[in-house]
Amino acid sequence: MFQLYELNEAEFTPCETISQYKNIEILPIKDKMLSGPWKERLHATYWCLLTWGKARIYLIRDEKGATIHSSHVIPKCVKFPFMGKWDMEIGPCVTLSAYRGQGLYPYVLTEIIKNGLQQHGKVFMIVDDKNVASVHGVKKVGFVPVAQIKKDWMKRYVVIK
Repeated sequence: MFQLYELNEAEFTPCETISQYKNIEILPIKDKMLSGPWKERLHATYWCLLTWGKARIYLIRDEKGATIHSSHVIPKCVKFPFMGKWDMEIGPCVTLSAYRGQGLYPYVLTEIIKNGLQQHGKVFMIVDDKNVASVHGVKKVGFVPVAQIKKDWMKRYVVIK
């Protein structure tokens, strides 16, 4: 089961990181279509098509250029029928296991929110109930649970309660 979280702007708490890696790159999703392993290119192509190229990826890289954290920012599309025209969904978000516990996830969420609040309506995240670390990270920044959701037969996320 998945939980739908919405940013409560009154509870928004900007977060810093203890990590030395603080440089965030913001790339159009289409830039990922041409580089990396074939699964990443396929994933990027899927999101590029669904969002008409409007999706973005926030990346943090280590000193060797390897991606240690990535967060997708997805505008309204058919996959998220609960969203309004100007809303955005953040996710999937991935931090390599060797870099977890350094606050990278809430730090990147903070930067996404700072960059996107003026341009967007509501900000959502979909989190698996069993992913305790992600639930803690989204709550730390100011997201609150608003509904339970599931994937329907078309792989869209729909609200169930």
